[in-house]
Amino acid sequence: MDYGVAEHLFKTYYPKPCEIICYHCQQSAEKAIKAIIIEYGTQGGLPKLHDLSFLLNQIKNIMIMQIL
Repeated sequence: MDYGVAEHLFKTYYPKPCEIICYHCQQSAEKAIKAIIIEYGTQGGLPKLHDLSFLLNQIKNIMIMQIL
């Protein structure tokens, strides 16, 4: 839903509400990344933070553990 809202705001409004669009894009990315973390499982549960770099690193670590 967040991506759809961002897309709607981008296509509909002028001037573009950039801060709101960026917020919804970040939320969309965060939810997608957390869905992958949930799908592949974690030992300590889902991290309660919003740092996309950290979350992506968690996916990398999960994938490495899957290979080993």
